[in-house]
Amino acid sequence: MLRYLPSRAPRKADRPRNDYEPCGLCEEEDDEEGEEIDISVDVPIWLPRWFLTSYWGVPSEVKELMKEKRLVPNETMPEDKRYKLTMFDISGPPVLLLWMATLIQWPFFMFLPWIAFYFTECNGLGMPHYATWVWLFPLPILVLVVGIELWCFTYTIVPVVQWLGNMTTPLRSKPSFGFWFYWHLSLSLCSHTDLVTQGFLLASVCRWFGCEGWDQIAQIWEDVWENSIFAWITPGENLRFILIFAWITTIIQLPLFIASALPARLFCCKYVDFDCRSEKEGYNVFSCWPQNVAECQWTTSHIWHADALKTLALLNRMVLVQEGQHQLQLERAKHTKHDLNRSTQILKMELRQMIPRIVLLNFLQNCTKLEVQTTIFSLGRMVMKAHLNWQCLFCILIAHITSANDLFQICLRAKKIAEARKESAASDEPADDIGTLGMDRPPAESRAAPSSAAVDVRSASRNLDARPQAIDSMDWMLAFVWCAALLCFLVQLHSFGKLVGAFICEDAIWNFPDRCVDVDANWRSSPGG
Repeated sequence: MLRYLPSRAPRKADRPRNDYEPCGLCEEEDDEEGEEIDISVDVPIWLPRWFLTSYWGVPSEVKELMKEKRLVPNETMPEDKRYKLTMFDISGPPVLLLWMATLIQWPFFMFLPWIAFYFTECNGLGMPHYATWVWLFPLPILVLVVGIELWCFTYTIVPVVQWLGNMTTPLRSKPSFGFWFYWHLSLSLCSHTDLVTQGFLLASVCRWFGCEGWDQIAQIWEDVWENSIFAWITPGENLRFILIFAWITTIIQLPLFIASALPARLFCCKYVDFDCRSEKEGYNVFSCWPQNVAECQWTTSHIWHADALKTLALLNRMVLVQEGQHQLQLERAKHTKHDLNRSTQILKMELRQMIPRIVLLNFLQNCTKLEVQTTIFSLGRMVMKAHLNWQCLFCILIAHITSANDLFQICLRAKKIAEARKESAASDEPADDIGTLGMDRPPAESRAAPSSAAVDVRSASRNLDARPQAIDSMDWMLAFVWCAALLCFLVQLHSFGKLVGAFICEDAIWNFPDRCVDVDANWRSSPGG
């Protein structure tokens, strides 16, 4: 039982309960100086009550913040919002945990291919196989990283649910907490497993370079490439270059994401606080994301822990931690639509984060790995039709699942941002106090502010002057995201066609648009063919 006895009686508030329901285990007992404090009334009943009381549920520091909100609510907020936590309140501890996960996960997965290489053997002319027990190497790391993800999730779920209510999935608009949790946990496990299978595939391919028949396979690939519609991309003829490039695209994202979340002051050996409600003023980070429509250059950006949380969760493939973060930003933009500059800034920040994601993850990594993995599988089928390489096929299926989910999320977010932009640009509604608080920034009352009259005059002037430029900039970034998403969809569709061709084509090689490649003649004339 949670016990917290205030020194004075808190102010009662008659708030609409709707989807909220008290929990007896979350209530504080009466005494002569205080009244009951029930933190469960601030959380929708969609979140199980046991999650608030269990040792494995919401951390104690988050519960203390919820109690404090009940005792000292933000009076500047509307009645139904003044008791809710924000991402600023809880982001410090999970950001520290995510940095730990980054230091554990990525160095290991960078060296995993070289560990697996020594346990991979040639398989005649076909693709080499790694020993199944090699999975014992990454298993402890996977368990540890997933455990960190669940720990971070216990911090982030309360403010997300408080602001958004019931969460959704592509299959159900109103799923139960259990269905929603296991759905996203499964996607997260697929994403972590995808990193492992990429490392194993690289180990198998590197071993293949020294196996019998590799030179003949490389020559056949060169002939196939020269007869494809991509023949003008001459580096594609070198199969070894393509295979190594696919791994480089996975690694190159690491320094870019780290730089955009690592406080610059650490390079000066200055302290960074990771407690709840810490770093109220934020901190600078190095970034090469697009700062305007025309250029992308190294500069410094000012962020808060809530921004770093989204970046590191994406880098570490933590779907449970990412879920709801984008919707929170759209909620902020929705409640600041009276101020075009502010709402546009929020939406543009989301788009700026989507652009490197769709370029680095969806296109350079996902599309490249799908094409390369399918090519390797097809070549293996070509030389050993009677043998199915289940290791490579499993790798491809996992890659298709994660790639399709990533692309779906990008398209869904772009659609919602476009809707929010139109609503904000056309809005003449009065101001809503929620805009001054923010979902991931410290409360407005903690920062100095000019007089309300000056704000009204300057805000109106800025809105009139900035409206055309802001809308044009948003349109440009949205167009880029949609074009990149279309390209990723076509590449994934092409790689799926190649996978089907590996089973229906006589020689397992398929070229766009509808032609199975005849490589028998070349193979029979090759030494050892």
